[in-house]
Amino acid sequence: MASSQDIAEILAAKGILSEETLKQIRLEQVNTGKSAKEIIVGKNLATEEEIAKAEGELWGIPFVNLAEVGFSPQALKLIPQKVAEEYNLIPFNYDPDTNQLSVAMEKPLDLEAIEFIRKK
Repeated sequence: MASSQDIAEILAAKGILSEETLKQIRLEQVNTGKSAKEIIVGKNLATEEEIAKAEGELWGIPFVNLAEVGFSPQALKLIPQKVAEEYNLIPFNYDPDTNQLSVAMEKPLDLEAIEFIRKK
């Protein structure tokens, strides 16, 4: 669930952005109407992974680095390749005891994709 924090505050709390940079982002937001994320990306103030982790924290969605996790062959078989390509997702783990499938998604807030996977 989303909190009252935004990406800039999360990155500042992690020491990725300084308090001075956070103040500059706030000023630019007021002057331009841009989001904190747009400013951070535009000025290259954090890496893509740092931004993705902050977004995950903001929305309560775990960040997964696919280069660091193993893939379950059983998970890969549960979602057809065509569906995975359409929704830009990769099933990487399946727990048969809980019947829980873990997927990495390009757009983790894509409700259509989430609903499709739930029904599957």
